[in-house]
Amino acid sequence: MSVIAIDSSSRDRAWAVRTATDGTVIEQRAMPGGQLDRALPGAIAELLAADVTAVVVLTGPGSYSGVRVGMAAALGLAAARGLPLHGIGSLTAVAAIADAADGVAFSAVTDAGRGGVYVARFTRTGTVLEQISAVERATAAEVHSRHRVFASTEIPSLSAEQVDPVAALANAVPRALSLPPLTALGLQAVHAELAGNVLPTRGG
Repeated sequence: MSVIAIDSSSRDRAWAVRTATDGTVIEQRAMPGGQLDRALPGAIAELLAADVTAVVVLTGPGSYSGVRVGMAAALGLAAARGLPLHGIGSLTAVAAIADAADGVAFSAVTDAGRGGVYVARFTRTGTVLEQISAVERATAAEVHSRHRVFASTEIPSLSAEQVDPVAALANAVPRALSLPPLTALGLQAVHAELAGNVLPTRGG
């Protein structure tokens, strides 16, 4: 059995992979961040196999247009093939693979455009990952330096430890499969908090 997983949350690049259910990568495709509405369906078609049994998509935060295209493609594939659809946040995917010490708070970030980042703090105890703050939009300067910071793409003006985006996406597969499948109405993009208000992710 295998899984199609999609990460289109970055402004610069998107990935579609076919993995085993344990997250082992079988095949992968990388695409530029622009014109995903054209590139992503073709990449997914190249990865499809008879043993695909589920679809996983990263639900942001990140590029608004990228997340929207990725979620639409995942929903279309799941509906057309009658497959269960699972979603997981892009910051959770980064945090799950971050090389952080047990019990020590750290941050996962992604580019929010216009000099901003989306950030959330996490802790890990063994294999148990806990998100300890809401997803927020902040400037790079506002990300607390006392915490280690991890990202899957380079972010201008922020020194973050890099995790491999394909490894993060693949690692997110078994975690996402452990969550209940989503319906079309249940697939929603992750939103960020700013000044106490919940706002849709912007940029892209």
